[in-house]
Amino acid sequence: MRYLMLTIIFMFLACSTPQNKVAHKNVTDYIKVTSPQPFDKVSKTLIIKGEAKGTYFFEGDFPVEVIAKDGTVINHYAVADGEWMTEDFVPFTAEIDISKLSPQEITVKLHRDNPSDKRELDMVMELPLIVK
Repeated sequence: MRYLMLTIIFMFLACSTPQNKVAHKNVTDYIKVTSPQPFDKVSKTLIIKGEAKGTYFFEGDFPVEVIAKDGTVINHYAVADGEWMTEDFVPFTAEIDISKLSPQEITVKLHRDNPSDKRELDMVMELPLIVK
C-alpha cells in the first residue's frame, strides 16, 4: 500500500505544472529592428523599420511607446507592411512625431500586442536612442 501511495504521489507531481511558472522567451526571436540602431541620433519624425513574427501583431499592428528622460511619454503603434496572419517574419514600420522633444535620451519600447491579458504572453523590445 505504501508503494502504491508513493507511486500515485510521484505521478501527480510529474503531471502537474506550477501555476506561477512563466516561460522565458528571447524577444529577438520574435522582433528585429533594422533602423534605427541602438543609440542612433534621431529628430523630428522617428521612423522605425524592422520585422516581427506575425504573432507579435494583433489586427496588423502592435503598440510602440516612446519614453523620454524628462518623463514625456508618446504612445503610438507600428503597422505591418504585409500579411501579418502568419508565424513568419513580417516587415513593419512605425512613424512617430517626436518634434516636441528636446535633445535627450529616449527609450522606445516595442510591445507585443497581447489582447488576451495573459501576462506570460507579454514581450517588449527596448531601443535606446538620442534626440538631437
